[in-house]
Amino acid sequence: MFLTLLMLVAYFGISFCQKESIVPKLNYPVKVTASNADALYSLAIRMVRHVKFFTIITFAYLNNAILVLKSNANEIGLFVLLLILVMFAGMFYYIFKMFKFKRLV
Repeated sequence: MFLTLLMLVAYFGISFCQKESIVPKLNYPVKVTASNADALYSLAIRMVRHVKFFTIITFAYLNNAILVLKSNANEIGLFVLLLILVMFAGMFYYIFKMFKFKRLV
C-alpha cells in the first residue's frame, strides 16, 4: 500500500513539473534565449515525460513483484537496476541534445 501511495505522489509531482507554467523555471544546461526557448522547453517536457514513464514502470514492477510474485530478490534488483539505467540514459540523451542545440544556434 505504501509503495502505491509513493507511486501516486511521484506521478503527480512529476506531472506538476511538466506543466507549461513550470517548464521555464526548470534548470537548463544552456542559456535560454528567445530564439532557443521553444526548442529547449520542448526537450525538457519530453525528458520529464520520459522520467515519469520509467518511474511509474519501476514502481509498478516493484509493487507487482512484492505483492504477487514474491520472486527472488536478485531478479527484482536486476530488472529495477535496468529500468533505472534506461531512465538515466534517456535523461543524459536529452541533456546532450540541449548542449548540441546550443552549438547549432
